[in-house]
Amino acid sequence: MPLLLLVLASLLLSTPAVAETRQATAAETLEITHSLAEQGHPKAQYMMGNYYSDGSGVSKNDAKAFAWYRKAAEQGLPEAQFSLAVAYDLGEGTDQDLAKAAHWYQQAALNGQGAAAYNLAILYDEGLGVKRDSVLALAWMKIAVALQHGMAEPLVRQFEASQTDMQRMQAEQLTRELLQKIAP
Repeated sequence: MPLLLLVLASLLLSTPAVAETRQATAAETLEITHSLAEQGHPKAQYMMGNYYSDGSGVSKNDAKAFAWYRKAAEQGLPEAQFSLAVAYDLGEGTDQDLAKAAHWYQQAALNGQGAAAYNLAILYDEGLGVKRDSVLALAWMKIAVALQHGMAEPLVRQFEASQTDMQRMQAEQLTRELLQKIAP
């Protein structure tokens, strides 16, 4: 009997009336989110950035996504800081600017974004947008591990293997200092 109920429920939920209701609800959600974003709510601004980035309920527009991400990032929203950094990194919706990408990755990492710490470490390792610094690269990669970024641990070992004992000790000290600054 439960299987029959599931089949009936799925049939009912797939009717045109339900689909129209879902579309209306999505449009209403977008309208409310836009209104809140215009009022300055950072989460709503971030969500508007996502809508424009994905083309979800609106036409895909990287420039508008960038503008919304910037508004939310400037208010300190970590996920928006990361998205803004990615936009600068890839040149999506703006000119590519790796120095600005590094700045926003650092802000996001200090606010607990592991992927931002990972990307910042790569920039330092390769000297992209920042002066090449293997000690900072290792420190940020260790922070990415601490923030549970799954791809960071193998790179920590790789970075460590190419450094002197002194560099590894400096990176360890820097990691401890930076971890104390990371928002809980």
